[in-house]
Amino acid sequence: AEYHGHRVIVDQIKERDTQRVMDKEDQEREGQMLIKMMRELQREEAQANMDRRRRQKEMNDVIYNENQKAVHFKLYQAQLEKEEEEKIVQYNAEKAQKEAEYYKEQQRLREEKEREVQRLREKQEKVYDRQAEIDAIRAKRATEQAQRVAREKQRRDMELKEKATEEMNVQRKEQIEGKLHQMEEQAMQDRDCLLYTSPSPRDRQKSRMPSSA
Repeated sequence: AEYHGHRVIVDQIKERDTQRVMDKEDQEREGQMLIKMMRELQREEAQANMDRRRRQKEMNDVIYNENQKAVHFKLYQAQLEKEEEEKIVQYNAEKAQKEAEYYKEQQRLREEKEREVQRLREKQEKVYDRQAEIDAIRAKRATEQAQRVAREKQRRDMELKEKATEEMNVQRKEQIEGKLHQMEEQAMQDRDCLLYTSPSPRDRQKSRMPSSA
């Protein structure tokens, strides 16, 4: 009976040892499965991160290209407006030059007419008596004074008009340059705004790491 009891204890010990070995093997298998699952999850997460970075790069490329198009379009529009304003300035300058030439020709014709009148008057003065000569001289002086006043007024008018035309051209040119400068600054600000407000791939990855964990 004592031997039988000893045998039972030994069998129980062997059975427990066998069970521990089986449990250990099960744990190792479960551990290997967990390691495999973790590696698979890590691989899937790495692939997802790569996909996110690729999509972010594509988005940044699209934003950059659109921004470049917008900048080029604004510069093109500014160039067109500058050329149009330059045409207007050139037209005004040519118009002012033609008007000046017209007034100069009119002045020449008036002077020729005045010389002809003076020549005729001199002939008449030879025929008139002394009083007629005196009257003619007085009339001549009055006429010359009126002509001088008229010429002086015309000269002042022409100077004022030329000065006004020149000031208008200067103001127009300053407006064109100011407008071009403003549009270039606005284009640069729009481009910088698009570039700096777009999140980088690294920022997008950092912002999504807690959700993927």
